Amino acid sequence: MFLYRATLNAVDAAIKARQWLKAVQMLAVLMKPEVQSYYKKIAQHHGNMGEYEVQIIFSISTFIVLYADDILLLAPLIVALQGLLRVCGDELSSLDMHINTKKSACLRIGPRHDKICATITTRYGCKLSWVDEIRYLGVFIVRSILNSNALLTMLNAVFAEQQMGFLGK
Repeated sequence: MFLYRATLNAVDAAIKARQWLKAVQMLAVLMKPEVQSYYKKIAQHHGNMGEYEVQIIFSISTFIVLYADDILLLAPLIVALQGLLRVCGDELSSLDMHINTKKSACLRIGPRHDKICATITTRYGCKLSWVDEIRYLGVFIVRSILNSNALLTMLNAVFAEQQMGFLGK
């Protein structure tokens, strides 16, 4: 509990010092509902700076699922997905890496799964294609009316099974 409180104090100090990235990095390890108020402060800062895509990321529930070098971005809005892609692209660029657009694609899930979507582009202007199915960690995810909460539940189950070794070939 002491470490948790100390981390929140450090987040407060980072926000007061306007060190937004440092605050986000510290919040990422906490993963508790109590940190939502901090995300709202960070979202407000990005909105004031005119960085609306980034503001949306911190204002709504978006998810980044990482496993080794595989990244799955989940967002309830296309503009939030574009913002997540931008943030990931910026972070990868700082590590002298990039998003492989030949292996990357977008998939829409939910009631509007069959509607035409806006183009999603990387920071270098490369377009990602919209597809009917993707494969992530051996699991096929198809374009459907399934909502993102159900998708997260399914992915959590898959990860739990993989860690326990229950998945077959």
